[in-house]
Amino acid sequence: MVHRRSRILFLVLISAVVTVGAAESDRHYFAVLLDGKKIGHAEHSRVVVDGEVRTTERMHMTISRMGIPIRMEVSDTSIETVEGRPLGFELEQKLSLITTRQSGRIGADGMLEVTTKGVGPERKKRVPWPEGAMMSEGLRLLAMQKGLRPGTSYSAKMFNPSVMRAMDTRVEVGSKGAVDLFGRSVRLTEVKSSFLFPGAGEVTSTTYVDDEMATLKSVIPILGMEIEIVSCAQAYALADFDAAELMVQLLLPSPVPLEDVGDLEAITYRLVPTTDNTQLDIPVTSNQSVRTEDGKILVTVRPLRGQPGHSFPYRGDNEAALKALESNVYLQCDDDRIKSLAREAAGQTEDAWIAAQRIERFVAGYIVSKDLTVGYASALETLESRQGDCTEHALLCTALCRSLGIPAEVVVGIAYVKEFAGAPNSFGGHAWTRVFIEDQWIGLDAAFAGTGRGGYDAGHLALSTGGGEPADFFSLIGTLGRFEVAEVVPLSESSDQ
Repeated sequence: MVHRRSRILFLVLISAVVTVGAAESDRHYFAVLLDGKKIGHAEHSRVVVDGEVRTTERMHMTISRMGIPIRMEVSDTSIETVEGRPLGFELEQKLSLITTRQSGRIGADGMLEVTTKGVGPERKKRVPWPEGAMMSEGLRLLAMQKGLRPGTSYSAKMFNPSVMRAMDTRVEVGSKGAVDLFGRSVRLTEVKSSFLFPGAGEVTSTTYVDDEMATLKSVIPILGMEIEIVSCAQAYALADFDAAELMVQLLLPSPVPLEDVGDLEAITYRLVPTTDNTQLDIPVTSNQSVRTEDGKILVTVRPLRGQPGHSFPYRGDNEAALKALESNVYLQCDDDRIKSLAREAAGQTEDAWIAAQRIERFVAGYIVSKDLTVGYASALETLESRQGDCTEHALLCTALCRSLGIPAEVVVGIAYVKEFAGAPNSFGGHAWTRVFIEDQWIGLDAAFAGTGRGGYDAGHLALSTGGGEPADFFSLIGTLGRFEVAEVVPLSESSDQ
């Protein structure tokens, strides 16, 4: 359920490290701590060669999932002129045994040419470079220009290659004071940087910088936890550490047990923000309605039931549905292996709903190793390994539907489970699929279809939808850890009947 949150941690941490910039020394080392426990290390380097500045942030982190260590590495290099003009980037992400590499270069026409390498064929695309977007060197120079006078504030657009977008960033300079760096007291200036993540709202990190703008400590609240990135000697940064258990910490307890969830027509959830300034952005979908009452958010999930009688491939003009047929690096629905497996799963039917249900059940049986050892896998990688948890089920199911011409998206949210990781009656991070049939989105859940519970039901609360790409999962940052499930009311008792 929860492994994709680890991926999100990386995207946020990389952003936090580069926001303020660093001094021009060759290399800095940092220890990465989760709630005070060391879980990895980071490296920062800046090199100038032939008029190009290459700034690299490397993050190494290990998270335990039910006692199974999952190692993750990210290397993010921005390439700019000495004046801070963006030229391109290089990004490498390793999760468990899976490696994805992306590189981009800005052409004379202002278009960013991106190449992605992973499982399957190399993919290329051209997208406009976001106007006014900066990268590491540009942000460093801007910070140097603005200075560290208390009360100074400014804004910038920070390009993040992991999501291929420019994030609005607001920087506010605070006061100077003593900061502890593993027992060493240093006077540093506090700088708060607020990032506007797509679909997730605002995330604020607090960094502490020296007079040369080098970031020596960062503190980032995320997913209800606190991440610290602290400057230290190379020997300590690279020293051994124990993996921190992530899954149990991120489960949300249900106020009451839910029996026979699959038989319920609807459930109303009363969500209570954990702080006064929490802003929750819960999407309205074909299957859930959202309203506010006395500062609380009421979400009613009422699953739609599909009906036979509609053929595929989809031939309509709904913009969202047409986008939900596209192939990408995580949903390789144009690959012949995906197409062949989809035809095997759907059989001879020409009915879209029957085919979608068959694919849901097929994926439930096709993934034979239902474990937590996979850090992240695309649809094609899952086709080959037949291994994974909810996100592998969701991506493969979505890709198979798309390959037949049935519009499908990956949904991320929370789902009810009677018992998980020793915790009873909880909601955990989850991923599933929705398909567009008869002008409405209908839920499928291949991970639950093989459990005897059935697939998608009223125990699923959606937080975002999309193509299984990192940008679609940032909603977790703006929601998990920021609310509690205060009340759960089945249809028979709900005032929303």
